[in-house]
Amino acid sequence: MALAWRRAQAGSTAGGKCEIETPADRAPKEAKDKNNRQLETQAQAEAFQQEASVSLRLDPVNIMALQQTIGNQAVQQLAAAGQLAPTIQRRIRDTSTTSPDAGSAVESGEALETRLNEIEANYRAMIQSARDRGYEVAAQNLEHFLAGTGGVRTLSSSWLRGFDAVTTAERTNQQRFENSLEALASQLADGETRTFNDHWDRMLTASTTTELYYASGTSTIRSTGNFTLTRAGNVITITGTVNHHWFDPYDWHAGLAAFIPGYGVISDSDALLLQQHRGAAPFDMEADWTQSVSGQVEIIDWWPDSVTFTWTGP
Repeated sequence: MALAWRRAQAGSTAGGKCEIETPADRAPKEAKDKNNRQLETQAQAEAFQQEASVSLRLDPVNIMALQQTIGNQAVQQLAAAGQLAPTIQRRIRDTSTTSPDAGSAVESGEALETRLNEIEANYRAMIQSARDRGYEVAAQNLEHFLAGTGGVRTLSSSWLRGFDAVTTAERTNQQRFENSLEALASQLADGETRTFNDHWDRMLTASTTTELYYASGTSTIRSTGNFTLTRAGNVITITGTVNHHWFDPYDWHAGLAAFIPGYGVISDSDALLLQQHRGAAPFDMEADWTQSVSGQVEIIDWWPDSVTFTWTGP
């Protein structure tokens, strides 16, 4: 069943420390001459298709993953060479000839209105398909974009934390705090108390089998912690709170596209046309939640220290 969607994309993070978790080989390759680029594209595509037929068990290949691996232009070249399934080749051909990507002319007048009506109708169909599947947040996000409301849309933290991708990223930041606190604990003198503040960013990409992928795609959790450490003898007691801020811009980028089950390859230029001519508007998505942590480090001579941490909330 088709879904309303949000294309996954790598966002930027400001300040702090960040470890990026995105599909492999997302960064654009440096320019090569035309012949070398065509040879590279063909070799990569053949390798990817061979791997996909075994590990992904897809026929045709997973177009979205193929785009992320070798780029949108390479997918267009495969379509031109007839190496993709007919329905997907037709979708790519339709979008490439009617979108402003790659320097093609933008329609005007009656032709433009017809195209805009088609795009909006397609998006409305995706919204209904999402609701039919129970993907209400994904549907609401696409509706919010079409309505042109903009601003900030606050999502439920309990809904977000229902996805493994989010709690895994959350746990990664927890462990980073734990490692820093354990290292600091060994530096305290007997009777000393210290405060410690730190923050970590963790990017995450939701699984394509979950609603979060279509509602958000790639997003970031920024975790900011405030801790107190006190040493008495060989035991260091730790208490603290961590505020988790999840965020993701719901926006679009010329030259990119996504494969949507049931709808084929959808160009970002469609959304950009609606922004330019129909009042659709990007917006920010956010969510916040707080956790408490308590821990204890017991320093043991000639043996690894005993370390425990307990997280509670939200």
